Amino acid sequence: ASSSAFVAEPTLCFGEFGHILMNLPASALDFLDVFIGAFDPSRWNVPLPVVHCYCFSKAEQPELDV
Repeated sequence: ASSSAFVAEPTLCFGEFGHILMNLPASALDFLDVFIGAFDPSRWNVPLPVVHCYCFSKAEQPELDV
């Protein structure tokens, strides 16, 4: 028998969600690319979640750090 016959469809034990909190000030930006293609529109029946990414900077112009 194929091993795929024993693999269950992934489920969200906590239900649908609308926000993702990226509270990793030093490295959050490095992980943003994992969301590209992470949500299958044919299976995700609610609006896509909003990703909140927190970053900190000591620069005079912090927007240039991002």
